[in-house]
Amino acid sequence: MKAHLSLFATSLIFGLNYWVSKGLMPGYFNPVQLVLLRAFGALVLVWIIQLFYTNEKVATKDMLLLVVFSIFGITLNQGLFYLGLNLTSPVDASIIHTANPILVMLIAAFIIKEKITSFKLSGIVLGLTGALIIVLYNKHAAIGSGTLLGNSLILLNGTAYAIYLVMVKPLMAKYKPLTVLKWVFLYGFIFTLPFLAFKPDMINWQLITFKAWMAVMYIIVFNSFVAYLLIVYALKHVSATVAGFYAYLQPVVAAFVGIIIGTELPDITKVIAALLIFTGVYLVSKTKKITVI
Repeated sequence: MKAHLSLFATSLIFGLNYWVSKGLMPGYFNPVQLVLLRAFGALVLVWIIQLFYTNEKVATKDMLLLVVFSIFGITLNQGLFYLGLNLTSPVDASIIHTANPILVMLIAAFIIKEKITSFKLSGIVLGLTGALIIVLYNKHAAIGSGTLLGNSLILLNGTAYAIYLVMVKPLMAKYKPLTVLKWVFLYGFIFTLPFLAFKPDMINWQLITFKAWMAVMYIIVFNSFVAYLLIVYALKHVSATVAGFYAYLQPVVAAFVGIIIGTELPDITKVIAALLIFTGVYLVSKTKKITVI
């Protein structure tokens, strides 16, 4: 129950983050600046806190794994997210992320050889169809359009996150959550530094308001540290697939926030795409034993 409550809270945090992060770009920060601020802030926070709770030694082979995990879980995951969100809408991004459970199933099948049943295969087809509709749909649809590129980056961001969930699961049985996070955040920040080569603009600190700083603190404290800690804790008790299922709550939260602030709502095409993804998630969660792969 605690694991499920942790994942539910994480979905709420992630759902609100779409709007919080979108509100900071491009007025206060560009995507690269925001990625670096988030990565560095979370790194400092987790290293300070872990000093009071744990001092576990990590085996050399596991440390090498953490280096790889950090690339997918921090560098690619967060980098692609902010680059994509800067070009698309929070609602589109949140709906695309509901394909994460399906991506987790596919990746788990290849990496840890988890069997895919007929129900799960049907869910994969429906879910990916819904995700592709969101990625390709645009009232001014054209290759190279901002929305198309942004949605594509969000889909790649979800793929990187799914790989992270599947790969990091085995280490949860060996180490405490803070131990895993401190190394993942450290290496993730190091591999994020090359992003500076693409957008080395300086931050105009004088333009940043108190409200903007509060939004940055939300991203660092809740969306990075708290959410990742809750996910790592939950993975000690549930599978990566179950953790991925909670992504379906994110568009609900994002849409609800959109209603409150009156910014945007999904149109009929996006609703159909979301229904396809939700149906796919439901089928993926079925356990009928008809293995096809």
